[in-house]
Amino acid sequence: MTECITVPSCPIGGSSHRVYFAFSRYGYQLYRCKSCGHLWVHPTPSARELEDFYSKGYFQGDVEKRGYQNYDTDKVSVLPEFDYFLTRLERATDRRDLLDIGAATGVFMECAIRRGWRARGLELSSYAAEAGRAKGLDIACSALEDMDDGSVVASVVTLWDVVEHFRDPVGAFRILGRIVPPGGLIMFATPQSDSFFARVMGRFWTLLAPPQHLHYFSQASMLEILRRNGFTIVSTEWRGKSFDLGYIIHFVMGWLRIRWAWLNRVGHWRIMQRIVLRINPHDMMIVLAKRSDESPL
Repeated sequence: MTECITVPSCPIGGSSHRVYFAFSRYGYQLYRCKSCGHLWVHPTPSARELEDFYSKGYFQGDVEKRGYQNYDTDKVSVLPEFDYFLTRLERATDRRDLLDIGAATGVFMECAIRRGWRARGLELSSYAAEAGRAKGLDIACSALEDMDDGSVVASVVTLWDVVEHFRDPVGAFRILGRIVPPGGLIMFATPQSDSFFARVMGRFWTLLAPPQHLHYFSQASMLEILRRNGFTIVSTEWRGKSFDLGYIIHFVMGWLRIRWAWLNRVGHWRIMQRIVLRINPHDMMIVLAKRSDESPL
């Protein structure tokens, strides 16, 4: 008897006619839409599964979760990038109220506050939100979906390495369209599924990381979801990132599922945090978009 396989509909376009099974990774199935290039995990993990996933271990060295060796120290190498992003925002708007979604422990918020911004944060992980509040930061432990009551408004919203984590990106961008007033800005970084590097690497693309990364936008699917929710793209960049060697060792161990205790110890040597490498395979989009005066579709 032949088993009937149901093909999911594209979360961006809504049709299943041009959707096909792409590959599996870490036990999760990924599908791609031929029309818009969007790549995503199906079925989607439950909200409870993801809440359990983003525990302390994700931010503090659990190789199984392929997260961070130590979030705050791992982000030290990225501080110049954060300053660059803030400079871009300051040139684009005079407004200085910022909501950082997926704020984690608040490293980007601290950078913004030092430059005179009024910064608030939103973070799903109770561990990370509590760590940020312990530093005196205004971080709410909540999902973006909980902000759909009109109570939150922000002239500038940032989402660093967050968009790909959303269970429902269509719903998330709909809420962003309500949070950001006309003339406001959003800026975010997210993996690009139709980049040359992603296409060449296939299922071994380094940014494929379910269940933390669930949606991988192409330029076309990103343009469509922004347009539909009242945003126009101001600029798109591919700058790459800087990583210290300790984080790189931790990342590779998770990516290749290496469980060598000695290598993990080497990754924690202090000297490893001082060796910083810049990596840019041009597979990460940095998008700055402006909320138009028109109502979202």
